[in-house]
Amino acid sequence: MLRLKYLRTLQLLEVQGDFEDLHLHAPNLLYLTLGKTEAEQSDAVVGDKKNYLKQAFVSLTSIEELTISGSFLTYLSEGCLLAELPGVFDRLRKICIEKCSWVWTEVLGACSIFRNASKLRELEIRSFYSDEEFWYQPIWDNDQAEIEEPTLHHLVTVTINDFVGLEHEIALVGLLLRWSPTLEELKIVREDADVPNDDCMFRVLTKLLALPRASSKAKIIVI
Repeated sequence: MLRLKYLRTLQLLEVQGDFEDLHLHAPNLLYLTLGKTEAEQSDAVVGDKKNYLKQAFVSLTSIEELTISGSFLTYLSEGCLLAELPGVFDRLRKICIEKCSWVWTEVLGACSIFRNASKLRELEIRSFYSDEEFWYQPIWDNDQAEIEEPTLHHLVTVTINDFVGLEHEIALVGLLLRWSPTLEELKIVREDADVPNDDCMFRVLTKLLALPRASSKAKIIVI
C-alpha cells in the first residue's frame, strides 16, 4: 500500500514498483508517472473500483501531464471503464501511454477515464508489440457490458512512436481518428530499424490515408 497525504508543495512524482492501493493528496502536483513491475499484480483493488479511482486521483487538481506505463495500464482499466471521475482534471493537457501492449481494453481505458478533461490536447503513445490475435476481440468491462468508444472532444495532437506498420497499429490509428472530432495532427514516428523497406511503408501509408476521420482538419504525418 502506498499512501501520500498532504504533499502540498510536491510538483513531480514518479512511482515504480508493486503497489495494490494508492492514495494521493498532492494538490500542486503537475507531473505524475505511475508504473508497476509485476504484471501478475495488476488486478484492481477488491471492492468499489470506481471509488478506488476517486481516491487515487481526486485531489490532483493541478496535474498537467500524466504518464501511464506498463501493467499499471491494466490496473487502471480493470473494471473501471464505466467509471466517471469528478471533473478535477481541468488542467490536464497531455497523457503519455508507454509500454503499450496493444490491448484494446487498456488503451480504451486510459483514454475514456480522462475523456472529459477540458484542456487535454495531446496524447502520446509508445508502441509495444503483442500477438495479433489479441487485437480482434470485443471490448468488455469486468461485468461483461460492452464498452462504448469514447469521444475525445478536446484532443488536438496525437503522436505514436516506434511505429512499424503492423495491422494492429493501423487499427489503433483508425480508432483515434474516429474518436477525435477536433484532431488536427496525428504524427507517426517510424521505428526505422524494423521497417523492412520503403515499398512496405508506402502500402501502410496508403491504408492510413484511407481511414475515415471525425475531424476534417486531421492530418496524418509520417516521419
